[in-house]
Amino acid sequence: MSRLALSRRFLQVAAVVSLGVIGAGIALLWDHDRRITAAVSEDQLDSARAAQRLVEAQTLQDLALRAELIAGNQAVVAYLSQALEGGLPGMESDTTSVVDLLEERRVQLDLALIAVVDGAGNLVAATDPTLPQDAFARAPAIAQARAQQTAQQGLFQERGRMLGLAIQPLA
Repeated sequence: MSRLALSRRFLQVAAVVSLGVIGAGIALLWDHDRRITAAVSEDQLDSARAAQRLVEAQTLQDLALRAELIAGNQAVVAYLSQALEGGLPGMESDTTSVVDLLEERRVQLDLALIAVVDGAGNLVAATDPTLPQDAFARAPAIAQARAQQTAQQGLFQERGRMLGLAIQPLA
């Protein structure tokens, strides 16, 4: 082969090797960028999850305090007891005045709804008149509160809405 042909051959091989090295470098940079992006995204998700857990914990704590404000008020509990047991023998429960009281407390404490549930989990009175009688009977937190006679927290899902529950047993 002539010197010119050899020189051209060498340039072609060098060009192909150079393109291969450049291609490998680009692939390595792309892979590195993809890994860094995934790591940053995971860190952001971890931060968002941690923030969400803090917000949920604070919200549940705030909800529990609001429920305690209602259940811890002796005058409210006495009124509920008297109204729901009937003021005099032979009288029926006065759920209308109970609902009025609950509605007043619901507005004051900025709650979605307040309900009084009996020992079997059946609805006695609620600020949402569309709730079915057994709406809370299936809520695990209410079953646990009834069994242990302690305050509980949980979730309540009904007709496409999900609400946090704070259950305070009344004596």
